[in-house]
Amino acid sequence: MPVPSSDSESPYLEFVQAPEGRIEDEDPPYIPMTMTDQNGCVLCETENFDLLRKIICRDDVTTLKKYLAIAPLVIEEVDELPCYYSFFYIAVSSGSLGALKVFLDQYSTIVTPGTRLSFKQRKFLLLNEAARRAHIDIVQFLLDNQPSFADIQERDPQGCTAILAAADFYSTRYKEAFDWQPSVERSTAVMELLLDRGSCASDVVLADAGHKQSTIPDTVLTLAVQWAGSGIIKRLIDEGADIDAKVTKDSFHLGLYNQDGDIHEVRAIHMASFHANPVAIDTLHSYRGANNLDTASVRDSRGSIPLHWAARNQLRKQAHTVSRSELQERVHNILTTINLLLDMDPATVNDQDIAGNTPLHYAVHYFLENGKLYTAIFKVLCQRGADASIYNSSRQTPLFNLLDPDGLYIPDDTEAISILLANGATVNDTDNAGNTVLHHAARNLRNASVILFLLSEGADGTAQNMKQNTPLHIAASAESMPNVPSNRAYEKVNAQNRILSQLATGGEIELLDPMSMSNSEGKTPRQLLNAKREKWNEIDRQLNQQQESMGRGMGRGMGRGIGRGRGRVMR
Repeated sequence: MPVPSSDSESPYLEFVQAPEGRIEDEDPPYIPMTMTDQNGCVLCETENFDLLRKIICRDDVTTLKKYLAIAPLVIEEVDELPCYYSFFYIAVSSGSLGALKVFLDQYSTIVTPGTRLSFKQRKFLLLNEAARRAHIDIVQFLLDNQPSFADIQERDPQGCTAILAAADFYSTRYKEAFDWQPSVERSTAVMELLLDRGSCASDVVLADAGHKQSTIPDTVLTLAVQWAGSGIIKRLIDEGADIDAKVTKDSFHLGLYNQDGDIHEVRAIHMASFHANPVAIDTLHSYRGANNLDTASVRDSRGSIPLHWAARNQLRKQAHTVSRSELQERVHNILTTINLLLDMDPATVNDQDIAGNTPLHYAVHYFLENGKLYTAIFKVLCQRGADASIYNSSRQTPLFNLLDPDGLYIPDDTEAISILLANGATVNDTDNAGNTVLHHAARNLRNASVILFLLSEGADGTAQNMKQNTPLHIAASAESMPNVPSNRAYEKVNAQNRILSQLATGGEIELLDPMSMSNSEGKTPRQLLNAKREKWNEIDRQLNQQQESMGRGMGRGMGRGIGRGRGRVMR
């Protein structure tokens, strides 16, 4: 095997190796394919066609043609396999136009002449995949080769035509992981091209089998306003897109996990606000103003106005790929959006939806998921007149939303609490269950510093809820994290002791033994404490037994069966 020189090193060095040989338990036996690249290196294919995948992703047409000359049958499609096993799909998703052309030319030799090529049975369409990834050169090529390779009006299994796929900038309609860097400029150019070639500006996504067929999940406009600039939005509206078209959104898919089910009557202005696109909001307002409609007060089926949607924007969506500077830019866009909506109608700052929540309720709720950067969001709401004393239908003020995060840990951000207290919230308000914010904070043993701050602000450690539980009762049965034994018993006991000592001395009523107060079930904090600690000790015993068992079993059976039973793509 020749060794390539340093100035002509093969890009496929990881495949320069001795073949694994025949796999005799296959029928017929699997023999790895080998080929010689342009540098004279002998390349060995893997069972999962990793060599071919790399050739495609590099758009290496010369090497691809040599590969297909040796193994022409890999071009055949297997309908039962997921789309990402299709080499056509890999080519179009990688933006490899040269490789795609080679595959299409090769495929045309094995199908009946005149047959239109479609991969809908593989759950994808070439044109739609190219459009949603904004590979404009591939989109142009496919449009120029209609109807052989594409149909601009064809819908994929997600109910989208090419224009809808292109407008779906964040890939919300598709199950595949979002694994590319989006570009507003490229996506806009693709949409312009599709409109030039006959796509419908008022197109809608067709509902899947799980929804009523009359339900509209999205329109081109409700997708585009999430990211697009003024130019393409104006063109869509001028060419027939309805700014008041109502769509139905799934709360879970939006990341609104505290609001189950579908939200109906969602309009483009709501989606533009949710994604903090002030340019889109301003553009929509210019059209609505001409029709004497009030942009800032349009409601969805749950009574939410655009400001409610803006306050629920999720900073940390795909946070693992987002830098701090990008997060700061998102905060800036949210602040701009909020100020823009309030400039349109200042009175909406305390508007309540059907659950009684104000925009401040939502902004505070999502603070925990978005970190201290998000403090600026509800700070600007307060500066614009948000009232932190307003109750929702559960009789909770925004302070409850901050301190009742479904049992989660509350960050040590006393500034956030102070902002709400300075704007109307009080620490001893009670909700419909009679709980104070101290009851909620006591549910998690990691909230010691927050509890201490609340007590310093006058929170009553002996306040009883409807079940006559005091915060001591709650803390006595609390966990470090709900249902997750993440710490050893002694660590939990230490954390619990810190909180209990704070609460025991923080009551408005002096009691000789606050740990002996009975709730409506006749249980005292001390009884609850003993039961909880026995549970922790039992968990510790089980963990110790598991570790001992694992230690005894270490070293047995190591290395047996490696490589056996690994699935490979049969073509």
